[in-house]
Amino acid sequence: FGTVSLSQVLMDIEGISPLDFLDAEARSSGFVNLHFTDTTKNPTKGYQYNNISSDTTISSLRESIEKKTQLTDEEIELSIQNSLVPLNCEKSLSEFMRDGSILIELSVVRKKEAVPMTIPIIVHNRIATSSVEFSLKSTATFTELLSEISTRITVPIDNFDLLTVKGSKLTSVSFQTEFVLPKDNEKITLFAIKKAHQKAQEYSSGTISPSEGQIVLVPNKTSEPVANGPQNRTIVSDYWTRKSDTGFVGLSNQGATCYMNSLIQTLYMTPEFRSALYSWCWEEKLEKEIAKLNFKTEEEKKKKIEEIEEKSIPRQLQKLFARLQLSDQRAIKTKGLTKSFGWSDADSFTQHDVQELCRVLFDALEQAFKGTAQADLVNQLYQGEMKDYVRCKECEYESSRSDYFLDIPLVIRGFGAEKPISSVEEALEKFVQPELLDGDNKYFCEKCNKRVEASKGLKFAKFPYFLTLQLKRFDFDYDKMERIKLDDRVEFPIELDMNNYLAQECLSHSQQNNCPQYTYELYSILIHRGSSMAGHYYAYIKSFDNNKFYEFNDSTVSEISMQDIEKTFGDPPDKKAWHMRSSANAYMLMYRRVDPEKNKNIISDEDIPNELKMSIIEKNQSSLRKKEESKKEKDMIQLKIFYNGNDRTLSLHNKTTIEEATKAAAELFEISHQFERSCYQLRNFQIYYEIPQDSLAGKEDQTLSSLNYYSPKSLMLETRAPDQEFLENRTGYVSIRKLDPETLKFTSIAYACVDHNTRLIDLKNIIEEKLKIPVEKQRLVAEQYPPETRTREVTGDEKLLQYDLSIEEGTKIYVEESKSPESELKVVAEIKRLKNSITISYNIPPETKQNNKLLVDKTITLEKFRGMLQPLVGLSHDDFKIFRGVHQHKTELSSDNEALKDLYIHDNCPIFIEKGRAMKSGEVRISVQLFEPFKQDDKTDYLKDLFEVIIDENTSVPSFKEILAEKLKAEKNIEVSATHIRLRDMISKTPNTIYHAQSSIKDNFKWKYGDKVVALQILSEPEPLITANTVTPFLQKWNPDKYTADEKFELTLSKDMPLSDLKAELSTISGIPSENIGLARGQGWLTPSALEIPNLVWDRPNYYSNGPSPISMSPLYLRDSELLLFRDNTLPLKELTTEERNALRKKEASSRRFIFVFQFFCDVA
Repeated sequence: FGTVSLSQVLMDIEGISPLDFLDAEARSSGFVNLHFTDTTKNPTKGYQYNNISSDTTISSLRESIEKKTQLTDEEIELSIQNSLVPLNCEKSLSEFMRDGSILIELSVVRKKEAVPMTIPIIVHNRIATSSVEFSLKSTATFTELLSEISTRITVPIDNFDLLTVKGSKLTSVSFQTEFVLPKDNEKITLFAIKKAHQKAQEYSSGTISPSEGQIVLVPNKTSEPVANGPQNRTIVSDYWTRKSDTGFVGLSNQGATCYMNSLIQTLYMTPEFRSALYSWCWEEKLEKEIAKLNFKTEEEKKKKIEEIEEKSIPRQLQKLFARLQLSDQRAIKTKGLTKSFGWSDADSFTQHDVQELCRVLFDALEQAFKGTAQADLVNQLYQGEMKDYVRCKECEYESSRSDYFLDIPLVIRGFGAEKPISSVEEALEKFVQPELLDGDNKYFCEKCNKRVEASKGLKFAKFPYFLTLQLKRFDFDYDKMERIKLDDRVEFPIELDMNNYLAQECLSHSQQNNCPQYTYELYSILIHRGSSMAGHYYAYIKSFDNNKFYEFNDSTVSEISMQDIEKTFGDPPDKKAWHMRSSANAYMLMYRRVDPEKNKNIISDEDIPNELKMSIIEKNQSSLRKKEESKKEKDMIQLKIFYNGNDRTLSLHNKTTIEEATKAAAELFEISHQFERSCYQLRNFQIYYEIPQDSLAGKEDQTLSSLNYYSPKSLMLETRAPDQEFLENRTGYVSIRKLDPETLKFTSIAYACVDHNTRLIDLKNIIEEKLKIPVEKQRLVAEQYPPETRTREVTGDEKLLQYDLSIEEGTKIYVEESKSPESELKVVAEIKRLKNSITISYNIPPETKQNNKLLVDKTITLEKFRGMLQPLVGLSHDDFKIFRGVHQHKTELSSDNEALKDLYIHDNCPIFIEKGRAMKSGEVRISVQLFEPFKQDDKTDYLKDLFEVIIDENTSVPSFKEILAEKLKAEKNIEVSATHIRLRDMISKTPNTIYHAQSSIKDNFKWKYGDKVVALQILSEPEPLITANTVTPFLQKWNPDKYTADEKFELTLSKDMPLSDLKAELSTISGIPSENIGLARGQGWLTPSALEIPNLVWDRPNYYSNGPSPISMSPLYLRDSELLLFRDNTLPLKELTTEERNALRKKEASSRRFIFVFQFFCDVA
């Protein structure tokens, strides 16, 4: 122990003075210890200075204090032992010693006089964020503050909403977006932020805290001019819901769809593309589709039309563009478009390559536009032509083949290159630079009839109207065997002359006379920020309407400068330190050819299809109405009024006065005709202990908002007889409830105030007076909460309530009139019933809203609860399902013998009821899907929903297969033996563990909660014996010499099989000698891209060796449903031509139908 701590302990035990333990020598020597705190900087941090002479005067410390605080004696004063003294005080420290203690507390505080305060004012306008600063004295009123802001920004303050900031920057989320501008001379709360502390500071109209703060002003649309200073009204900021000041609308990010948003915004800002898309006739397309079908009812036809529209990519893109043009929201959703892609929610959380998306989207549009005027739209706008040629050096004979391109991939750092290219022009030069074929690589010239030296390369024959350049920033490091991103600096021009890169024989006569035809202007930069493994896409796009560039970053759209564009070039070579490098750089560039006759700059609202335009305008009006209703709801306050043990809810406007609220509460409980107005009032109510607080008498003219009331607010309606008084405004109240002997319900409630002198007999006398129960017949039960709920009978009339009976403020007293003190207490049973009573909201099918209420005992079983619901919902006992929660978060309840409280059903818990067969205890509901892993035509349709099965969770797997075989025959007309069925657990549409014969259904579920999904696979032969010691992967042979993969197949193996035996098995199947077999693990079960397979890890040294390690252990870790590829290591890898590579890419993109693989290294030029 330290000296003081030990002395304190002894003083507490023996009453010994701490002075007896102080160092007598230290006291007599005349030294003190000083604890110094500078509250102007940090009120919680102090410094200890020991052995300072007690004769030191305050004034002699002045210089040291001013130097340490950087403040003068005009600004600060000292607090010594909680007494304020000026810095020039001549008293010595010894005069401030107390009780002989040598420790003195000294604090520096600001004077209460005027101290200038600098408040940064940030004004967010249409173009940029600007700020002005000025000094404001701490005595300034709030009115003067607003006036000063208006003067400085030269705009009426009422044109802005005030929000909070962090530091000196506008934050995306404010701490308070709604508050009241007060009347003068009223205490208010201004939500500002300290630079050093991120919490709201309280101000009053009399003074403003001298702490440095910040205020943000954001333009609003609904403000009205202020006539005489600030009015008492609520401002609701719509900053995050209204349209951006730039006039453009953002796109919401569904999870990881930033790459798609960037591309969609680029296409939208392309006038020629948008105009062509608007001119595509949806009705004509729909009529052709409908004409092929027959419908029995109009409802069936309507549903089919909706389904066709949902799956139509150009229609959804058309609707999205129209909403981007007409919407008044800050950002709109892209759910309709991604749904037309065939995406699931999981796909929206997977990021892909934006260039890959562009190719696949164009391919899908071409398919949809067939047979229409827009059939050749993509080719007309984006397709160029190049030639792959070989020219003989001797006879100049040239052999060439034409090919078409939608984009030009530009290599930033070629294979083996020491340094990257520095500009787009340099990359284009390298792209068309021919390669010399000499030596062993000579070319056989048919004209010369011999092998000769030749030049081989690419040359451009025609450039498209829109030129797309892809900077190949994603590469593969073969030394480290990992994906990398190149952040090197690559400059690109605003205007690009492509005439120099056109083949000479393709130049027109006008071009040969120096009249450029292929001059391009930059209009879109797609930017990637991040690494090779993860990142974020956004775009800088030019508006052809005003020639300004804007940043389209998901929901946010803002104007940018040319300096911002230059920052996307990348890092210069001298930036080597990782912490200095920028990962945000240009990835795709889009240029438009300069052609005044063809260029479009503006797309008017008249270009939008009329039916689509009217639909969006109607939705905008509906959205505006909802906003207005929402604004009205925000102005409403929900008051929970308690009266005589009952409570009801009252919804009032926040400008309602207390007088109006009091009368409304009286009408709510229908007591206004029973009592004079002077005999009832409202007062605050403590809802946890259910006791009254301060009365609102004298505040009748004040509004709910001026009292800082917000939803939900609890108030108590209090009544009195004309000859009685209202309850006093004091603490210490307990609530008293009377049990009615006839109904056994609590019918009356009263309140009594207790203190440390109150005895039990005093409380009984109050009860006799208020509830008319004689003292001798009263039996009292007390209920207390902290630290735990306790219910007990209290006796002993002379005992003190607080000290003897532990009855304090908030205790609930229940009183029962009883003839004998030995009779059974009925009040305890009613208390227990009240404690277990909960209110449940539920729906009645087919309605989905939980508008119905039911009071139930939370201790009853689910079976009994179902019986209570059965007559209410009008369905038989087993024909409806009960869910806890709503929508996608609901969980079906099936444990009939469990109590509601054990099923986590609490007060005000929503219960969702749905028609259908109810589960019983021990049963499980399973969604069965048909799994076709070898289907080659469409990788998105390997799963199809079959049916739902409710079955006992202890059912064995063989028995489950028998049941499924019967249902397949009965419901799907598929006849199959149970021995030909294979079952897999499915997690997020991915095949997982295979069910083995010795297990039950519940043994195979990895997750206790959530949807249970089983994949059913129909086999051509009886399923081999699957046990806990077997593993069944997918295997696939890769042919590197052909660049093809054979069909996948499954093989059931022992988990203990050595790797050498696996290779021997594969040798028997494929004919490849086991010593030549190479292995590579796939990612999941789907076959990777043909262009990606060569880059998988094949036979890493010491990785897939022929050792004794079993295949289920390190290093292979083979699992059910995973893909293992094998090849003949002696076969060379085929070298693909540009045409073959493009054909492979196009084939794979088409087959995936928007299931993308994020490829970083698949297309090396």
